[in-house]
Amino acid sequence: MVFVFALFNGCMTAAERFPSLTQSDLARLMFIGTYTNYDGRLQHDNGRPIERNTLERLLNMSRARFSEFFRKLITEGIVTDGDEHGDIYVNPSIFYRGTLADAGFKLDEYRHTRLFRGTVRDLYEKYNGRTIKQLALVYAVLPFVNFACNIVCFNPEENDEERIKPMDLDRLAALLNYKDTQSLRKGLEAITLDGKPVFYLPHNIHDKRKRRIVVNPRIVFAGSAEISGDQSTV
Repeated sequence: MVFVFALFNGCMTAAERFPSLTQSDLARLMFIGTYTNYDGRLQHDNGRPIERNTLERLLNMSRARFSEFFRKLITEGIVTDGDEHGDIYVNPSIFYRGTLADAGFKLDEYRHTRLFRGTVRDLYEKYNGRTIKQLALVYAVLPFVNFACNIVCFNPEENDEERIKPMDLDRLAALLNYKDTQSLRKGLEAITLDGKPVFYLPHNIHDKRKRRIVVNPRIVFAGSAEISGDQSTV
């Protein structure tokens, strides 16, 4: 399976759901989620488990900063640490790998989207540094991505495209606590993968039909349709 499911509490923002996490923390959390195994354990693609010291190296953080970050993950209930083998497990209501019907919790309490493991890791490698806050925008926007067409909107659970209410940059900026809409635009436009934008943004703000922010389906895919084309090999 080339993706994991990222789950959300309705349209609650990531900052509301995990108040102790910074933007940089959220970017790291999205990266960590891609290593979730079918049983919830963090592990490499070859099956080798990821323990605390391994995760520290994987995130490329100093020991002090990692210790602070890991404490937050425990406090927020994102991961559990400390079975007898030192394995780390991810809360399945945040990241889940496998068939959702087998998840073992009430899915009607959550929305979900597919988060492609390879592309998220590539983005983390590219932006892990001074620009890591830009990567956090991907995770911050996910709760507002529509299931059917990857459009950022007010009613992300609506399946009828004619009834979707797209969210413009001003409203998205307000939800994400950006005082300056243009700063948000620059941040979104700065995120690219293989020379292609992660976010497709409107430039004719006077045309209501074009006031749509679309997320590149190579990064996340919220729809229920079968994955095709180069998405299947990500």
